[in-house]
Amino acid sequence: MPDAALDKINSAFLGDTIRWRTISGVVRETGLDAETVVRTIDSHPEIFVRSDTKLPGIGTVTSLHDFPVHSGVYVIRSRGGRVMYIGSTSDLRQRIREHLRDGGVMSGHESIEVATTETREHAVELEREYIERYEPVRNRVAVLRKQLADI
Repeated sequence: MPDAALDKINSAFLGDTIRWRTISGVVRETGLDAETVVRTIDSHPEIFVRSDTKLPGIGTVTSLHDFPVHSGVYVIRSRGGRVMYIGSTSDLRQRIREHLRDGGVMSGHESIEVATTETREHAVELEREYIERYEPVRNRVAVLRKQLADI
């Protein structure tokens, strides 16, 4: 059954631009029991990230299928499409996994867009360009915190 469960869970994410679901949503879409869903997801950390929200009993799972293991820039948008945060990294999949696990930047956000680059240096340049263009809320807050800490 484990392979069949993985196939069913994978199919819950296919063809969708939103790569996250609540655990209960995956249970509902797949017809599997919650224990099987959680066990299957937890046994495949290369594919899924499970994060708990502050609300009791509500957790989310995110498919990492579409995120490349490559340097690049990622843009996190709100449900309304506003750019909330822009970051650069040498490994997009791993960095997005970290954001999802700690839940800080991702809470309340709906979509993540990525652009791969040839080098980490190019990713940093592109990140700076995107930040100047879009003026994301979370990046400005981080800069202000750093400036206050330097005073």
